[in-house]
Amino acid sequence: MGYRKAETNLHVQVVHLHLNAAQRAHCAALRQEAGRCWTALLHAHLASRDGLWLGEAALKAQFKGQFPLHSQTVQALAEKLIANVDTARELRKTDPTAQYPYRDKLYQTVVWKQAAIRRAGPSLRLSNGRGHAPLVLPVPQQYATADICKCELTWRADHYELCLTLDTGVVNPPLDRHVKAAGVDLGEINIAAAVTDAGAGISINGRYLRSVNRLRHKRHTALNVRITKCTPGSRRHKKLLKSKARASATFYRQSRDVLHKASRQLVTFAQAEGVAHLAVGDVRDVAQGIDKGRQHNQRMSQWAHGQFFGYVKDKARQHGITTEYLPEDYSTRTCSVCRHCHNTAPRGRVFTCAGCGAIVSRDGNGAANICSRYRYGAYGQVQVQALTYLRATAVVPRTRPRAVAPLALPCWPPSPPRPRDRPPPDRRVHAARRPGFHPVVTRIHRVPLPSFAIIGYAGPGIWNSIARWPERAARSRPGRPRQGAATTRSQVCFNLIRPSRVRSPRTARRLARPRPPPPDRSRRSYSPGCTVTGRPPTT
Repeated sequence: MGYRKAETNLHVQVVHLHLNAAQRAHCAALRQEAGRCWTALLHAHLASRDGLWLGEAALKAQFKGQFPLHSQTVQALAEKLIANVDTARELRKTDPTAQYPYRDKLYQTVVWKQAAIRRAGPSLRLSNGRGHAPLVLPVPQQYATADICKCELTWRADHYELCLTLDTGVVNPPLDRHVKAAGVDLGEINIAAAVTDAGAGISINGRYLRSVNRLRHKRHTALNVRITKCTPGSRRHKKLLKSKARASATFYRQSRDVLHKASRQLVTFAQAEGVAHLAVGDVRDVAQGIDKGRQHNQRMSQWAHGQFFGYVKDKARQHGITTEYLPEDYSTRTCSVCRHCHNTAPRGRVFTCAGCGAIVSRDGNGAANICSRYRYGAYGQVQVQALTYLRATAVVPRTRPRAVAPLALPCWPPSPPRPRDRPPPDRRVHAARRPGFHPVVTRIHRVPLPSFAIIGYAGPGIWNSIARWPERAARSRPGRPRQGAATTRSQVCFNLIRPSRVRSPRTARRLARPRPPPPDRSRRSYSPGCTVTGRPPTT
């Protein structure tokens, strides 16, 4: 595009705008006017496609001063249209079905270049041309002295965002001309795997990103079912549409954050290994003309490999590292040790060669072949020596261990609690004593309160499996009980019989009937993180 080109580092910061009603109306009018300008530019270009196509300069001259926008805003829209035409022309070389821009826009992103940006105290004054009111937007104080090259007004779900392009003033280092390179194999399960020509490599896990995408699909499906039951235009229908837009914006920000962190890890690895060039496997046409089923097609269509490549390219340029696409045909099914090519792609995450018996990571094998093809022009010249597995982001659980109200017990069995000492009822764990049931006393780790607490009442039939929890924990980690996720009352009592589960008087009588404990034939899994002390008296 025809935006500012410089050899200095440019950073983009997204500012969430909190506007009043007048400012929101002004922003909506500007975006609608930008959409009208885009439509006019597009129709003029469509009319010229029968003969000599209009270029960027002709579009700028034809529509100069015809819209209540800044002149450079109209120029930016013309540059954006021509850039889209150029992209479609390149895609049509390999995909004849690619189409040139043809769709009208009701709203369009408004762009202000540096000549239209002025500061007015803690706000930015964005000019809309002579005779038209400027748009004044508040920005954080940290951007008061920043060198702002460009502003873009965008709409995200239920709020406006201002994308600021900042010039840091840091000159990009010259491109490194050393011969050390690395091959990068992009994937849908693992975001990327990189292997240098010396054999060092990393694999960045992308399962958290897949979980974000799956949750987005489920949330959209649930909302779409509710939307179809509403009358179009009703208040309920509008509220559900806003909820769907907010969910889409949330999941988009999460996926963008994961891709940014993964690209930073890849560039950091390349910088630490002294890599001067990243050869990325070209997967842009991996899903064209292939039907692998509804779910697989959905994953492929939402695979953000192009977005990830853009992030890697921008970050690598800051360190003098070049990045380019390289064909990767048959790199996954070809052994990087003996160059034996299998008939089908390997199943699973491990590549086992039928020719030489080599066992290597599937992603590491593909990255090594891409690096070998870039350096030597053929596969099988670079082998993986060490592969480090990384996570793109640290996953923090939504819930933290909750403090359980403890009841200290000096001995076993405990005396029945008096009415004034009876713990308050809990919606998750009903602590009511019933005939034939015994209180379960656990020591809960990672809770900064006294360790013993009554968390429920269990029948004699499950004591056999409960009593074996500490034994299995001691066998798994000698000298220290396992620390696990079962640190809350609801998680510890996942297999306890609760009075609320009783469905009929007959079942209540059966459960209340005292029975001896069954023989020790249970092999149920224990709950990590808990140690059960004491044992109920035999009946």
